[in-house]
This record gives sequence, C-alpha cells and structure tokens, in this order.
Amino acid sequence: TKVQELPNGDIVFSGHSASFDGDITLNFGDFDLSLFKLNSNGTIVWEQNYGGQQSEIGIDLLINQEGHIFIAGNTQSLSYDVSKNAGFSDAWVLEINASNGGIIWEATHGSEFSDYATSLKMGANNQLYLMGTTNAPMFHGEQSNGNDDAWLAQVNSPESINHLALFGGDGFES
Repeated sequence: TKVQELPNGDIVFSGHSASFDGDITLNFGDFDLSLFKLNSNGTIVWEQNYGGQQSEIGIDLLINQEGHIFIAGNTQSLSYDVSKNAGFSDAWVLEINASNGGIIWEATHGSEFSDYATSLKMGANNQLYLMGTTNAPMFHGEQSNGNDDAWLAQVNSPESINHLALFGGDGFES
C-alpha cells in the first residue's frame, strides 16, 4: 500500500483488493488495483477499483506538482480497464483524475513473458520513469543477461512507453 497527499490536503492510497462489499464498490475479477481518496477528516471521498478479469496489484503511487495521480502496478488481464497485455503479466501505468477517480489514460509495458513494475518516479519537467523486472530472454530488442533482469522505461505519453535499458547478470535483479 502506498500513501500520498494531494495539494489540497486530501489523502490517496493504493493497494489491491479481492472484495466487492463494504467500502469496495466493484471488483472486476480476482485482485483489482484499488485507490481511495480521503478528505482531511479521514472520510472516504471516493473509492475506485481498476483492472480486468485476472489479477492487478498496485506497486507505486505518486502525485505530480499539478495534483495528477499516477499509479504503477502489474496486470495479468486483457479486459475491462486493461487495453493491452503482451504476455502473462505486464507492468501497468495509469493516470487518474483526482476529482473523481476516473482513468485519464492507462498503458502497459511488457513481453510475452512475466514483466513486473517495481517503482514509478517523476523526473524533471514531470517526466515519468517506470522501473521493473522481466524473465524474458529478449526484452524490447535487448538480450537478457540471466534469470530476472531489471529494466527502465520512460513514459512519454499515453500509449507511449519508451524502453530505455535492460540490466543484470546471470542471477536475479530488481
């Protein structure tokens, strides 16, 4: 679970849920990536689940200077909120509307193998960077060095994730 404060003092936190009752209003299947927005008194302003028929989990959450919400997670789906999946599991990035929890855009990064997001960072000029791991023998044109290698990608815009580098040795990296 990740927690961040919006510029107006409201709190957002992400994680994942397999529920569809209580404070969870919707579940697409298995685990969904969950996001809650609370006001400064701790009252739920809204709650949203994002995902498809398989599993989605939230890994990282950040807020940029304009108050936009960005989530990095992992998806095994190709349905409902997930528009693309290259293989078993892909890294998943979403921009969320802070006022209502709606998806502004979402994109995946992966191969036909298992690919996972490990962190999301905001660089200069609101440039998003996504870090992850893969067990693919070849990942976006680069030969793997071993078991699980780490990768770095630049999120340029919706539907545009530019793979930058793959690194590792013959062991496991993340």
